[in-house]
Amino acid sequence: MPSHSMAPSAYRRRIDRPPHGRRRTARWRRTAFASALVTLIAGSALWAFGTATAHPETVSLLPDDAVPAVLTDPDSRPVELGLRFRTSEPVEAVALQVYLGPNNHGPHQATLWSGRGRPLARVQLGGAAGDGLRAVSLERPVRLEPGRSYVVSYTAPGGHYSTDEHFFDRSISNGPLSAGANAGVYSYRPGEFPRSTYRATNYQVDVVVRPAGPGEEPTTSPTQSDGAPPSSAPPSQSPGPSTSVSPSAPASSSTAPSTSPSSPTGAPTTSSPAPTSAPPAGGFPTRASAGLPDGWQPKRSVTGTYTISTPGAVVEDLRVTNGTINVTAKNVTLRRVQAVGSVIANYASATCATGLVIEDSEIVRGTAPTTDDAWPAVTSGGYTARNVLIDGVPEGFRAQGRSACGGVAIHDSYVRVVSPDVCTDWHGDGIQGYGGGALTVRKTVIDFVDTNNCGGTAPFFYPDQDNTSVDIDGLIVSGGGYPFRLGTPGTVRNLYVVDRSWVFGPLDVRCNLVTQWQAATATLNSAGQPVVVRNLPCTT
Repeated sequence: MPSHSMAPSAYRRRIDRPPHGRRRTARWRRTAFASALVTLIAGSALWAFGTATAHPETVSLLPDDAVPAVLTDPDSRPVELGLRFRTSEPVEAVALQVYLGPNNHGPHQATLWSGRGRPLARVQLGGAAGDGLRAVSLERPVRLEPGRSYVVSYTAPGGHYSTDEHFFDRSISNGPLSAGANAGVYSYRPGEFPRSTYRATNYQVDVVVRPAGPGEEPTTSPTQSDGAPPSSAPPSQSPGPSTSVSPSAPASSSTAPSTSPSSPTGAPTTSSPAPTSAPPAGGFPTRASAGLPDGWQPKRSVTGTYTISTPGAVVEDLRVTNGTINVTAKNVTLRRVQAVGSVIANYASATCATGLVIEDSEIVRGTAPTTDDAWPAVTSGGYTARNVLIDGVPEGFRAQGRSACGGVAIHDSYVRVVSPDVCTDWHGDGIQGYGGGALTVRKTVIDFVDTNNCGGTAPFFYPDQDNTSVDIDGLIVSGGGYPFRLGTPGTVRNLYVVDRSWVFGPLDVRCNLVTQWQAATATLNSAGQPVVVRNLPCTT
């Protein structure tokens, strides 16, 4: 489970060398990289912004010769570190640059994003730890427009990045570029769009731009409106993955690192048979059919934490409100249990209560506002869910702790995750694996609902982040950037992606790892069953 471990720069008290004198004055300057990009006009040519010149100078936001106050942060977790900025005039981004301290080992990938998290350009930085300021030109210039927010970020796969806390206590500017307070952003999901902030920290990543003439066409064509930038308010808790959980207090659920949406190479080792229009025998569950039986009433109601410590216990007809169903014994069965504003957890003090079975039960939101630091509805591993309804909460099933817990099986269940009421850095999922064991899914539906443009990750998310494998036969997914994201080996059959429910595309899959593939886009009929629109090969 996520822990309360600190955000980037949270515990950086060790200083590798004395802090430099920060130069935060707004001034025009050329970047150290400029000489590799342009030919200087004779004499001491100045930036002529908006003026047509054969060799315009370049500019970036941060000083090229500044030395970070902390060269090596002790944080060793993989992390995405970035800078949110704007431009007051049309410019072209021509390079990205990062300060690489002595222990910031690569490979490093840098990304230029729109303000809403759409990748505009990506480059590999190259170089080695200790190189200092490292700049790499983009393959093609990217036009940036005034009045819009952008983010430049890079991945530090082994942490140990360089920082300056409180650098962005106030806004700064240089030429057309500016950054507001709390402009430094991060995410513990390497390769994904960073949104969180901490102590106005500067993570030493920057963009290099040159003037763009009025009326020029962008070199990349946006596919969606970028709108307003994400909120810069810090999350209420600092993200950070962990393999243990203390069910007595909620922890952040926005921590699991993830791979970025990408276009995997390769193809399935077997050909893709055409899916049938008929769902698996018995059909898929719906919101009305899943979970507790009609007319159910609890025999016992509890408010707060309810702990089950007897091995082999069978707990039936229980309602728990605003708490945690804390399973600490093995081979427990929860039958006809309702968790209202509550979660089910079987992993505490580094011990996993394996053999947990949850059946004919439901986990639903309570009356309190939901937040993006909510726990998953069910966690952590070594459990089987049959006919379970999860509805209205920001996080669904979590599979993790594979060495202590083992695999997870989800059968005949219905999940509707909904963006939180209080949203700063939501990374919600219907099913997510982070260090998860073998995952089995049968006849399950996941609906991903983002009601307030909060973001989230995906209905199904089992990437290459120490997960084992998947065996999927019967899964409907709807919503999210990519409704189905898979980066582990396994088999996928009877996968239905609700047609046009996605933001970026239907799939984000490492197809070369999938040994069997059968999928389609589909609509849902009045009975909630899929009707195939078109075959969906694993080629993205």
